[in-house]
Amino acid sequence: MAEEYLSFWGAIAGALIGAFALFRIARKTAGNVYENFKADKLVEAKRDIFLSLVDHWMNYLMVVNTFRVNPQEEYVKAIFQATKDLVSSLHKSNFISEPKTKKEVMLFTLDFSRKNLELSKITNNWYSSQEQDLCNLFEILERLGDQALDLQNLLRTELGIANDPEIDSFLLEKQKEFSHDMKHILFNEE
Repeated sequence: MAEEYLSFWGAIAGALIGAFALFRIARKTAGNVYENFKADKLVEAKRDIFLSLVDHWMNYLMVVNTFRVNPQEEYVKAIFQATKDLVSSLHKSNFISEPKTKKEVMLFTLDFSRKNLELSKITNNWYSSQEQDLCNLFEILERLGDQALDLQNLLRTELGIANDPEIDSFLLEKQKEFSHDMKHILFNEE
């Protein structure tokens, strides 16, 4: 009888220990799944915000150059919206980025804001003195473009996307050639 009594309580104790272990494993697994889910959602949110930033940057570049063909009132509305969208995307990127990237995004945002004021002055004067302002516009956009490429590489690194310095250098050279060609066309330079 003592054996049965010990067997019974041994089985109960074993079942309780097993149930407790299963409960702990299930709880830990659920916690890990939840943490992985949160991490995946954060990476997905970063990707979406960074892609939105690229989209708004390209839109800004397209709009900033329309002052030559659009009436001033239409241009002012379009550039205001493009600037607002871009700065909003920069702030979203700043909010969701790692500290090092956050610093670079904020520095870019501040510099962009300063240069955007210079661009506003140039475009406001466009209708009276085109050529010199266009030269200034190209200089400002080239500097912003270089900074944007550096920021792009940093954002790609944060997302875990490999950068290839050789390809980046090639693309930068092509962009410089394109800029040179555009200056040649616009200024009728030989």
